[in-house]
Amino acid sequence: MPSKKYFTDAERRAAEVRSTQKYRKSQKGQVVLQVYYKTDQYKQQSRENSSKYEQSIHGKKHRKEFQESDARKNILHKYDTSEKGRQTKKLWKKNNPEKVKSSALKWCKIFRNSESGSQWMVQYRIDNKEILLEQAKIWAKNNPKRILESRKKSLKILGDVLDLDMMEVKAALQAWSESIREDYPKCPCGKKSEHAHHCWPKEFFPENALDLNNGLGVCIKCHKEIHKILKKMDKLY
Repeated sequence: MPSKKYFTDAERRAAEVRSTQKYRKSQKGQVVLQVYYKTDQYKQQSRENSSKYEQSIHGKKHRKEFQESDARKNILHKYDTSEKGRQTKKLWKKNNPEKVKSSALKWCKIFRNSESGSQWMVQYRIDNKEILLEQAKIWAKNNPKRILESRKKSLKILGDVLDLDMMEVKAALQAWSESIREDYPKCPCGKKSEHAHHCWPKEFFPENALDLNNGLGVCIKCHKEIHKILKKMDKLY
């Protein structure tokens, strides 16, 4: 008499999986599944399973890999270029102006600090020099209080270091500038000196702001070029 065969739990589960897959592929199984997919029970169960999977270690790893993949970029690009994607984006921007502004400022800052961004900015300023100067004049005309506050602030800092009030600091800087231009009547480029440049910047060395050995007579163009170079050096160091 043949011995009775006992199935292990693993074999039983494998058999159940095979029978389930076979039923799903059948015509009757397809009809039942289509009806089940539309039920609220399936939707709720699907959301719960997705949530559990995303919180698992494997789910987090898979999500990170997908976010960095080209497939996700292609899907997003396809959706953004579609009519529905454009309308959704436009509506979101309209309802979230603060987020749009903060995001734009953030990416502008990142771009400006990058190498390609700094090169683009330099080229843009060269190509649009007259427009930018006109914009600066209009801004200065429309914001006199802000310019005055900035100048007062710098004078106050100098005054605190030199133990002088703002009016005394202003008069002292004017006298210092005239004295430097008398000592250096010509700019190193050969033109007449119109400005007095602090060799040691007064923003960083306010105690040397009125030192007669800390000045150089320069023309307007050279003075601007010097400060451009100093700004670039600040970014490097």
